[in-house]
Amino acid sequence: MSTTNSYQDPVAKLINLQEKTRWDDEHWLDYVSQFGLSAADLPELSRLIADDELVDDDGELIFCEIHVLRALVQIAPEEGVKLYIAQLQKFPEDDWLHEEVDGISRNAGAKASEPFSKMLTDPNQDERLRVTFANGLEEIGKTHPASRDACVKALMGQLQNYHVQDGDYLNSVLVSNLIQLKAVEAVNLIEEVFANRELDEWGTGSWAEAQVSLGLKQESDFSPEELVPKPPKNMLAIREMIDNLAKLRDIEEREKRSLTPKKPTAKGFGSNKNKKKKS
Repeated sequence: MSTTNSYQDPVAKLINLQEKTRWDDEHWLDYVSQFGLSAADLPELSRLIADDELVDDDGELIFCEIHVLRALVQIAPEEGVKLYIAQLQKFPEDDWLHEEVDGISRNAGAKASEPFSKMLTDPNQDERLRVTFANGLEEIGKTHPASRDACVKALMGQLQNYHVQDGDYLNSVLVSNLIQLKAVEAVNLIEEVFANRELDEWGTGSWAEAQVSLGLKQESDFSPEELVPKPPKNMLAIREMIDNLAKLRDIEEREKRSLTPKKPTAKGFGSNKNKKKKS
């Protein structure tokens, strides 16, 4: 294990950057001009990104790791993307790393589309990672128009497997990605996924909303009911189960009431037979 003291400037300057640094993805620091980093520092940056001391006592990555990744992407995008993917695989639950995907995608552009596509289509990868790379492809397609078609193709290719993918999460994300990219070429596939209820409409919106977002229809073409997302299938199943239980309880209560003996009416009390007629 190396220590942070073993690094020399300018790489060492990244170690002491703290949370107060702006984390807005659209406003990365200029690591080349501000810190004097260059291609000559790639080996040292790669060593730092793999350093065990970047992990604190709770097993979380310390903040300078994000700066190192950003610097790598600015200096050598392909190497930066490669190391970004490796870090996500090593720390799949690290929220900071997942949130970096938009910035990585914008700065690496086309150089990230192929490796992201490979990760998305690998069924052995963690679902959360695949979702992150799908979102990365959407961001590349939106910010790098020349790469848009390749990104749409990759997203559609994975969505073709909607019927065998576990759960609705990945399907929902892929549909949302394609809608955001205005991928009208995917409309038949998207409609098929909606028709088979293999997604969560609470995450994507209804099929009617999708057509409006794609520019194919207007809201006025649909009824208010059509624009409302349907609950997920599992929620409908739970609701049906609850309704059935309520019906069973009602039946049991009615049976109990029918079997309970009625209290006999006291003789003479309230009986017209015992009332004297008026003379």
